[in-house]
Amino acid sequence: LDNPRDETWFLKDCRLFPVESAKMGLFDGLVFALNTHSEFKDDTGLVNCIEGNGGTFARNVTGDVTHLVCTHLNRTTREERAERIGARLVTEDFVTESVAAGRRLTEMLFKPLAADDPRGAKKAPDAPAARAPLTLAPEDDDDFT
Repeated sequence: LDNPRDETWFLKDCRLFPVESAKMGLFDGLVFALNTHSEFKDDTGLVNCIEGNGGTFARNVTGDVTHLVCTHLNRTTREERAERIGARLVTEDFVTESVAAGRRLTEMLFKPLAADDPRGAKKAPDAPAARAPLTLAPEDDDDFT
């Protein structure tokens, strides 16, 4: 970090993202709401990142909301209302990766998946590589003919 006192930083997945001044305007004109059934550990950091980049945070899904941030689709009332008013459903990564890229990214790349969709499930840790069974060389095996 050059000088962390000069900017506000947003922490996600052990990486720091700068929360730019509102003049940057990545999210100018956008209004974000959060799904109440989210799994976010710290909504405050996400809200600060949105507002720090020109966006607006709404506590409720109203006609002004342009984006609903969800971890995955649960078919909640908020999600249904957001779709009815034409708001885009996106994951938290839409916000953080747009800020990291310095430009607003395409929402379609960050569409949340259904909770029961295997593509949306966390990937299990890789299993250790299978080992080949031990075999005895012919000269080591008395019963080998």
